[in-house]
Amino acid sequence: MFTPTEEQVEIIKTFKSTRMMKINAYAGTGKSSTLKLLADVTPESSLYIAFNKSVATEAGEKFPSHVECRTTHSLAFGEFGRQLMHKLSRPKGGYVNVAGTPAEIAKFYRIGEFVVSEPEEDNINANMIGKLVKDTVQRYEQSSAINLEGKHVPLYKVAEYAKSRPSLDKQLLVKQVLKFAHRLWDGRQDVHSDVLATHDTYLKLFQLSSPKLNYGVIYLDEGQDTGDAVLDIVLKQDHAKIVIVGDNYQSIYQWRGAVNAMQKVNCPVKYLTKSFRFGAEIADVATKIINTKHPVFGSEDIDSKVQGVDYEKPHTRIYRTNSALLTEAVEFLQQGFSVSCEINTIDFKKLLESAIELKGGNMKGVKHDSIIPYASWEEMKEAAEDEPELKRVINIILQGREGLFIDSLKHMKTKQDADVTFTTAHKSKGREWSQVYLADDFKNPDASGKLPEQERNLLYVAATRAVNTLFINDSVMMVLESWGGSRNSMSDGYSEPRADMASFFLAAEFEAEMYRDEWETRGWGV
Repeated sequence: MFTPTEEQVEIIKTFKSTRMMKINAYAGTGKSSTLKLLADVTPESSLYIAFNKSVATEAGEKFPSHVECRTTHSLAFGEFGRQLMHKLSRPKGGYVNVAGTPAEIAKFYRIGEFVVSEPEEDNINANMIGKLVKDTVQRYEQSSAINLEGKHVPLYKVAEYAKSRPSLDKQLLVKQVLKFAHRLWDGRQDVHSDVLATHDTYLKLFQLSSPKLNYGVIYLDEGQDTGDAVLDIVLKQDHAKIVIVGDNYQSIYQWRGAVNAMQKVNCPVKYLTKSFRFGAEIADVATKIINTKHPVFGSEDIDSKVQGVDYEKPHTRIYRTNSALLTEAVEFLQQGFSVSCEINTIDFKKLLESAIELKGGNMKGVKHDSIIPYASWEEMKEAAEDEPELKRVINIILQGREGLFIDSLKHMKTKQDADVTFTTAHKSKGREWSQVYLADDFKNPDASGKLPEQERNLLYVAATRAVNTLFINDSVMMVLESWGGSRNSMSDGYSEPRADMASFFLAAEFEAEMYRDEWETRGWGV
């Protein structure tokens, strides 16, 4: 019979004595089994809410029958989603402008360029306005606000445009964007309009209806990345006992409109700190990355090592950006490795092609949302100084390698038995692999070893995907140094496996230039 841990016993006590609580569950610490324990001691009608359908389905197989397991969007679909179902995808047959992309929004609503007094080339083109309009409605749909207002316009983008356009009237631009955002929102919710709706459209309509969820207990999973609209729905269920579970340090989707309920909601909090995914060495790295008074503990049954990966066996490489991932994936493909890429290669191809069109001055060929905001190649190059993803795309084009990349993208499928799996920190969340290699495109900490919150969380998520072996990058190395570790002493433990790796690549006639700097910097040698 399963015996609850001391932490789980404390959680059960708090659950019984309070109406609302939070469970901060570190990576691999058994949050599902803990929620099941709570459900077992509370046999009344309950609701478990997950964002992902597969997670909700898996939970439904584990929870007792009195717990209904649903996704956030399934709650809203019956009342509001079903009537908009015909608008959730493009109509079949001939092309119809459904105001789905920034360019389509500009054409659908006849948006002209925004005139800046002087000089004329500083005018903001219609597609850029369309992008601001689309982002404004998206931010509103994901918010808890009742009304669509100026605060939903991405003001940071307006400020970026103003940097290179001193005479830009920012207030007038916001007013213009807001006018068309209201029209777009009206079109999305109109069942007779051709305007495309999103899944967030009907979820927003559900939130605006102030629904009552008829359950005695509500379990909200992934609380650290819950949309504000969903959190508003849950917190208004005054009749129910509420448990919000998540990992404060796995909040990595704030850029997509998510909020960290683990920080935002004020109620009693309990911790799950012992991971059953990895052992002590990886747990120590995780603790030092998040720098918390509640350390991460590893399992005594898993002999995890922080060292070089064994290239004779499959391993997974985790990146911060798609462009860095693809740059190295192309290198591995050229050397005959079996590669699995867990990113949207179609989207990256579109990104690259749009950048090529921008460089050629063909604005009609610029289709990717990330490239649309730039009026010229020079403007994009200037912005890329602070945007590593764009900088890599620009370098690919300047080096004349765009053809190689576009061709290689065709071979980057998701495979189960690949030699090397390439994924990003965002895609890796909720998963685990025996061997994990942390790529060097993560942001480095400051001199004290501190990282901005989102960067820290990304690094923590990536590092805690490893089960048996974790290869740490420079970002983690610098964090460990800030705790008093010596770079030389930390490198000593890796010299033997890295030498093996070097021999393996050289024997395979692998062009090791992409690794040589790393070996020399860390004193491993070849």
